[in-house]
Amino acid sequence: MSSVLILCAAYGRGPLGAAEEYVSPTELIAEAYERLPIEDQLSLKQFTANNEARSQSGRKPSHATLRTREPVSVSEGMKSQMGGEFTLSVPTVEYGNSDILVCSLPNPQPGQLLDLTWETFGTGIERLSRQIKNIGKRLDVDVCFGVNDAGLVMATFLASSRFSRCKIGYLRCSKIRDGLDLDVASYFPETRDAPTIFICGFEVKHADVVGYIARRVRERYPKAELYFAVFGAMTKGRDLKVASFDDLTGAKIMRAAEFEAIFIAATMSPPGIEPPLEFAMTRKRGGCPMSSVNIVPDLAQRIASVVRQMMGEIRPQLIDAALTGRRAGNENLRHSDNFLSDYDLWMHERYKEVLVEHIPSFILRLRGSRSRSHWR
Repeated sequence: MSSVLILCAAYGRGPLGAAEEYVSPTELIAEAYERLPIEDQLSLKQFTANNEARSQSGRKPSHATLRTREPVSVSEGMKSQMGGEFTLSVPTVEYGNSDILVCSLPNPQPGQLLDLTWETFGTGIERLSRQIKNIGKRLDVDVCFGVNDAGLVMATFLASSRFSRCKIGYLRCSKIRDGLDLDVASYFPETRDAPTIFICGFEVKHADVVGYIARRVRERYPKAELYFAVFGAMTKGRDLKVASFDDLTGAKIMRAAEFEAIFIAATMSPPGIEPPLEFAMTRKRGGCPMSSVNIVPDLAQRIASVVRQMMGEIRPQLIDAALTGRRAGNENLRHSDNFLSDYDLWMHERYKEVLVEHIPSFILRLRGSRSRSHWR
């Protein structure tokens, strides 16, 4: 339970450690909840109920959770980028639910790319996750591909929250004189003969990037079933609340790719949108970081600091091992199929030394139980 809470705190703080989103433990565990022991299920229910009660009894928080449906901003004083919601019928699986709830992304500066915030990006990914959940069948995905960096972020979140942490692939597109090509950095994971593959893209405009990607994936996996999710789909007219799927500029392209189902988070206007991957996570007022409510428990902050310390200590050794090729492997008696190096053993002992300063009772109990099991 403590490990889950630490992960929730870490994910909520974002990649730069400065976000303010609350991630529920039940949301993080997702479909694995039903496989937990009953005592862990009860603990999660009680923790979630207590947290919601505290949130409702206190003042309204300035941040929103990932499950927020209303177009509100998680950032104090920042206007939400989300526009109105509407229902759109899209191509889907046989006997599946073709109606999805889509939002619009109005651009306050026509002719300029709309720079998305992390709030908008996270809300859109959550919207895709709900669409997948409500398709009318369970998707047992083998590989979740991300197209370029923004698509890879989407694939990582969806693979974790919706696809039981399936394998993740990477499709990096490079522009050439005659069109597109896949960069050597692209990664195609090994999988079964007839896999179910989910592809995540950030935008669909006029260019047939989607068709090219679908063809390349089918070349590698000839018997695959392909599903496609896109964050922003451009509309033909100025009205972002389109009445039909065919009112999207990339409708013919997506139909021609013959996906089993299509998911769309939002509609957008030309020239398009920009992902928030280069945005700073903190805003400043008068040269000083803005104050915010600290939702990360003190223990979680100290453990995160320990992890950063350990990474700094082990990094020179790992770099040396990578450059010299000396892996320092050992026989793994407990898990014979897992690689065990001297660096793993060093980290294990070093963590015990450092963690005892923060959670001594846990370390003492751990050592005591190991001693007793050893003498048995």
